[in-house]
Amino acid sequence: MDYLGAGDSDKPKSGFRYTIEEQADLIVKMMEALHIPQMDILGVSYGGAIALNLAARYPERVGKIVSIEGNGINGSKHLKISYGPMEDLLRFPVVGEIPIGVIRSGLADRFVAKSVMGKGWNDFSEAEMKEVMEIISQSNRTASRISWYHISRTLKTSRDFTEEAKTISTPILYLYGKNSDYHEMQNRMRFF
Repeated sequence: MDYLGAGDSDKPKSGFRYTIEEQADLIVKMMEALHIPQMDILGVSYGGAIALNLAARYPERVGKIVSIEGNGINGSKHLKISYGPMEDLLRFPVVGEIPIGVIRSGLADRFVAKSVMGKGWNDFSEAEMKEVMEIISQSNRTASRISWYHISRTLKTSRDFTEEAKTISTPILYLYGKNSDYHEMQNRMRFF
């Protein structure tokens, strides 16, 4: 599913801060509305953090988790991560619409894909780079300044759930690359 603010989902301009815990709460509300008592969760990056938060706070709702590069457990290291100038530009309505227009146009697909993939980008073949850029492009076509701004701030605005993550009893498959900034995540959780 596309979480709120990403892909083809709604992008509220107010009343929602796009925090990790708000996204987890929405998933539980969706499960309740659809009468789904429990489900397996897979998430990548921001979605991986949402999956971990969901399992920490609603263990009865989660069967198994796959978290790929799940981040968002704040700690001091994560507070240093910044989206820099992009976050600053997106804060302002008129100025922030300029980079969003460029992103929607597809002109920044390679830059965004490279940014999302981090250090691992250089190890990709041209075919792999093209595949990632196509995925990024599909999501970028519906970009919203408000949602991107709040999502870029989520490591600062989401509640730290480090201690709760240590109590997750749900089976977890946690995947990260050799150049990942999240190696320490696997030391914070119990795996079964």
